Amino acid sequence: MDEVLDKHRIEVLRAAGYSGMTKSVFSMLKNPDKYAARLVPRAVKLLQLAFPNETPVGESPRNPEKSLPDPTVRCKIPTIRKAELLQALKEDGYDEIQSGLSYIIEMYLIRRKHGEESFQQAG
Repeated sequence: MDEVLDKHRIEVLRAAGYSGMTKSVFSMLKNPDKYAARLVPRAVKLLQLAFPNETPVGESPRNPEKSLPDPTVRCKIPTIRKAELLQALKEDGYDEIQSGLSYIIEMYLIRRKHGEESFQQAG
């Protein structure tokens, strides 16, 4: 099978009524992280039907070296402890658990860094 060129994809989209599709526009769509632009779902489907063995435009596999690590930290605590924590954080002026936990983590790390008395480990 011949290689599918951008001009072939553009022809399919223009024939389907996307008259504003040009090489420049298509080039931007191939790099959505840079230009914040993506094909509408109907256009993606058209290209998938026309070129079933091709990677969808703008959805090429990401380089693992460029991907950012997930900053999420999760823990499991009993429901009663969660309720107590939420109440305590609310009483201390934290509207969201995120801001309260961020403060707790920062304080813990600062104390460790400066050799202050560490928190007692829960058993």
